[in-house]
Amino acid sequence: MTASTTPTATATEAHRTGRKAGIALWTLQALMAAAFVIAGASKVALTDQAVQGFHKIGLGEPGLIVIGTLELLGAVALMIPILSGLSGAALSTLLVGATITEFVADTPAMALVPLAYLVPVAIIAYGRRGQTVRLMAAVRGFRR
Repeated sequence: MTASTTPTATATEAHRTGRKAGIALWTLQALMAAAFVIAGASKVALTDQAVQGFHKIGLGEPGLIVIGTLELLGAVALMIPILSGLSGAALSTLLVGATITEFVADTPAMALVPLAYLVPVAIIAYGRRGQTVRLMAAVRGFRR
């Protein structure tokens, strides 16, 4: 291999790796969007299990509807390229709150559920951080 072919080989490998990572990230986003649609819809529909859980932690039906709506909006935003990173960050924040709430409500075993969702959503937020930077730049440019 000569010096002139090394950059091309390296660029090709990087492109393949980048493409595979992009596909993996979109797959993860689609799976998490589906999970948040299911979770959010059960809250907004005021299912018995969701209502009981939110009454137990003291948030009641208004809290249930707000959290469910945020989950549904976050699910949609995960699938919009320019919003995907911001959505990942926002959902991560929501899940940190849910994890803390479960611990405070003396249901530490239930804290594993939002914690399990938090890991892939944080990966999405990190993986799409470039999208978030572009979104913030666009917003700043629009405001000037």
